Amino acid sequence: MPKPIHQIPKHDRPREKLFAKGSRALSDQELLAVLLGKGTHQMDVMTLAAKVSRVMDERGLDVSVDDLTGFEGIGPAKAALVLAAIDPSLGG
Repeated sequence: MPKPIHQIPKHDRPREKLFAKGSRALSDQELLAVLLGKGTHQMDVMTLAAKVSRVMDERGLDVSVDDLTGFEGIGPAKAALVLAAIDPSLGG
């Protein structure tokens, strides 16, 4: 089970790891955690990212706004951020 961010050593936290080692060093879950920024009172960002990652693995690029906003802590703005990051057609 993922640890809350405050229990992860600073050098292993997703954002710090991204800055130090680049995006290729991060797992999909860690990249999602960076995009999501924070979790909820009931669920830390790493747990939320793990749940979203499972749905994205199942749905692939067909993941929808409704799939993402079905999670507590993900509203339209965060869903848009995640979709923009994974949708190659948005890059124009």
